[in-house]
Formats: sequence, C-alpha cells, structure tokens
Amino acid sequence: MRVTSMQPIEYLKVHLAYDGISTRLFKSLTSISKKIFDLTEQSAFIMVVMLIIGLFITAFMKLAEVDAYTSHCYEALCSMLQSMILVL
Repeated sequence: MRVTSMQPIEYLKVHLAYDGISTRLFKSLTSISKKIFDLTEQSAFIMVVMLIIGLFITAFMKLAEVDAYTSHCYEALCSMLQSMILVL
C-alpha cells in the first residue's frame, strides 16, 4: 500500500518558501560575519598594542636585571683588587 500525504500542495508551498528562507539566511549570516570581522579587527589591534607594551616591559626588566648583575660583579672585582693592592 502506498502512503500519501493528506496536506494540499499549497500548504507546503507556503510553509516551505525556500527562496525567502535562503535569502534571509544569507543576509543574516553576512551581517553576523561583518560584526565578527569588526570585533576581530578591534581585538587584534588591542592585542598587538598589549604585546608591544609587554615586550617593552620585559626588555626594561631584563636591562634592570643585567644592571644589577653588573654592579654586583663590579663591586666584587673592586673588593678583590683592593685586597690585592693592600697585600702588595
């Protein structure tokens, strides 16, 4: 036995308007993608600025660390030279 639909074809045409659905879906997807692109562009700029600031902070921290190490070595060298001069 064959099963047939009891709904008339006009009912299906009204509720399954594929042309309208596809155009509305395409418009909504494009608007969402534009919003996401704008947010991504802004966040990428903010991240680049934050990375540059972080790079400068790290560089200055390393320079301060090198300066402290150099001053400790200089003080040790000076104390060794003073003790050698006093022995002579």
